[in-house]
Amino acid sequence: MPDRTRTTSSRRSQRPTRNPRRRSLGLGGFVGLILLLLTGVTFFVRQSQVRRFEKRIEALQQEIKYYTQANENLREQINVLRSDQYIEKVAREKLGLVKPGEIQYILADPDRENTIEK
Repeated sequence: MPDRTRTTSSRRSQRPTRNPRRRSLGLGGFVGLILLLLTGVTFFVRQSQVRRFEKRIEALQQEIKYYTQANENLREQINVLRSDQYIEKVAREKLGLVKPGEIQYILADPDRENTIEK
């Protein structure tokens, strides 16, 4: 009858040893992997926010440029409206005013006189 103790021990010695590279991660490795994953997700979320803020900044800069130009146009228009030439033009055309010593001639529209309702 063969000795079983020897066979069992020989089988144990023949069992391949674990490869150190194939070790399980363990608790520390698992926590490290989770932290690495969370860091990666956080990085991509922040990058998305940064891109969104950069687009918003660019849009606001374009808006500032637009309103700056509109503001400049309005300043030029104010300067024209305050000029003596424009004030005189409005006084003559809309108010019918004349300078002292001038005679005002009003030309009648012949088409308008013929269309007077009776």
